[in-house]
Amino acid sequence: MLSARGSTASGIESSVLAPKLLATCAILAAVCACAGDAEKKPQRIVVITVDTLRHDCFASSERDEPLMPQTLRFARRGLVFDHFYATAASTQPTHASLFTGLHPWQHGVVRNGCVLSPEHETIVEKLKARGFATGAVVSSFPVHSKFGLAQGFDAYDDDFTFERKKIKDEWLGVETTGEYFYSVSSDITDKALATLDKLGEADDASQFLWVHYFDPHDPYGDFEEIPSVYFRLRILARNKSPLLGPTIKRARALYEKDVRRLDGQLGRLFLRLIEDEEKFETHVIFTSDHGESFGERGGPFGHGHHLIEEQLHVPTFLVSPRVSAGRATDTAGTVDLAATILALANDPRPSPCGRDLTAAAKPGERFGAFGMRSTFDDEVKVTQADGRDLRVDTPRFYAVRGGHIWSGDESEIFEADETPVSVPGFADELKEIFAGFRATLDRTRTFELDDPETRATLKALGYTE
Repeated sequence: MLSARGSTASGIESSVLAPKLLATCAILAAVCACAGDAEKKPQRIVVITVDTLRHDCFASSERDEPLMPQTLRFARRGLVFDHFYATAASTQPTHASLFTGLHPWQHGVVRNGCVLSPEHETIVEKLKARGFATGAVVSSFPVHSKFGLAQGFDAYDDDFTFERKKIKDEWLGVETTGEYFYSVSSDITDKALATLDKLGEADDASQFLWVHYFDPHDPYGDFEEIPSVYFRLRILARNKSPLLGPTIKRARALYEKDVRRLDGQLGRLFLRLIEDEEKFETHVIFTSDHGESFGERGGPFGHGHHLIEEQLHVPTFLVSPRVSAGRATDTAGTVDLAATILALANDPRPSPCGRDLTAAAKPGERFGAFGMRSTFDDEVKVTQADGRDLRVDTPRFYAVRGGHIWSGDESEIFEADETPVSVPGFADELKEIFAGFRATLDRTRTFELDDPETRATLKALGYTE
């Protein structure tokens, strides 16, 4: 049965499916005409997370040609979320929230370098208990099994295959395997297709697959024989160099080149999922763990330190027979995906937090998404594109309302991570909410890799000063 979600006509830029894809869809439509047959199919739930993917890469009116045409074509088959926000501007907190349905102040993974405790049952463990065959293919060390995200997976491929002489011996203070610390999308899609074959060996079993891509993340230009552009940006900004503007453009061009290459590899995976719809009731969730800044409005570069639009607003969609195609205009966040996945799997147990995104938001919801940031140091200074060293205090929480991100703690509220807000009533309401988050965080046990090597690596990656 289709949900009422998605009844609004899609505003994604229209395009024509490739002939092979179009023919496949026509055949599948005929085969699946009988609703009764669909009820008997095993389920296949696929979660695709892309590291560092900005919302404007997915859909932007500012360019003539979309960066991700194949992804957009596939997204048009489902429900696109216009206002979706990542839990954090870093990888591990967002993924921990996706798989637990908990906020960072509840599960304890408040920044990269933390380990998800096995005391938190993941949705993967719940699905495995229901008979799902489970597999994951991941592409970078922050989602290595060492950090606790492999809970519940029958197979977890974190063997990285791409050599780039940047950081090859350690990532977050933990040794990597040989010369490699991440994989590019061509290898990840190859492995994902092979994992689907492997999961299919369990006759008539439902399947859960997580595929993680890393391509948009620094170093930009994976196949360019150049030093990392990212690390030059803050130096040029601090020195107010005239080379900053051209270097930002170069960094953005390399980033977009990686995104285009990623889109082609995603197209291979999407085609396989469509071809298999005759055999499975297929649900695909696509999202990003965070975005990326390129000095917009004189602001920061990269990600991790700021609670702003470029780093938190991420592309997300759901393709499923449970929803009709269209757009969702209500606000949602990463923590909602756990509840959605359990609902798609017909699991009656509620997710600890979040809501099922196949159903519309309840009227009168004050805030649609929450999250936070945390760093190794209580206070750091981060160089901005305009040359300022901006003080970044931590922890800081955020809430989204009316398309605006409000951040702060129990003592002060900010808009756009910098401008203090003193609106009577509203600011007090947020302070009270954030005070509750802080109280929970203070009671939550966290396990961190806080050794000198970890701190040095995070400094090299731009997470700490």
